[in-house]
Amino acid sequence: MTEKTRRKEGERRETPTGRSRRRLRGWFSGTLLVLARIAVIVTLVAVWAHGILLNTDRYVATVGPILRQPQVTRAVSVYVADQTSEALDLQWRIQELPPPSPAVAQVVGAVAPSLEKTIRDGLTTGLDRLLQSDRAYNVWLGINRVKHRRLAAMLKGTSDVTPSRATRCGSTSCRSSP
Repeated sequence: MTEKTRRKEGERRETPTGRSRRRLRGWFSGTLLVLARIAVIVTLVAVWAHGILLNTDRYVATVGPILRQPQVTRAVSVYVADQTSEALDLQWRIQELPPPSPAVAQVVGAVAPSLEKTIRDGLTTGLDRLLQSDRAYNVWLGINRVKHRRLAAMLKGTSDVTPSRATRCGSTSCRSSP
């Protein structure tokens, strides 16, 4: 018998236990590889989040420029003007003004929708100019800096803010939770 033949017979004689062990090792190796990749991704996200969430200067540098984008200031201006107009119900208020004469009342009723739109557009334009100003930008940065410091202190557990006690409200009364 030659060396080559012995090797082939040896391969054929492999026991089922040996194959099972190899499969188990392969499955185990693959599982560990997947878990290692997940751990690396989670670690990278955690390091990035830690740098943003706990570093006020980095946070402000990240969110500060948002107010410098015209699309953002325009969207905020439109939203605030629409909400203000809706809350004040300008069209109704214009129509409810006491008219000096019936003819004026008829004209005011006809122009109320366009007058309300003009007021809303003026408010939108004014808000847009205000939000794009350096003064508004500095206020925006200051607010974000203060709020982020407080949030970071709460996350670190060094906040001087006293947490409020939760209340439980039943069908008849509210009482403080222990």
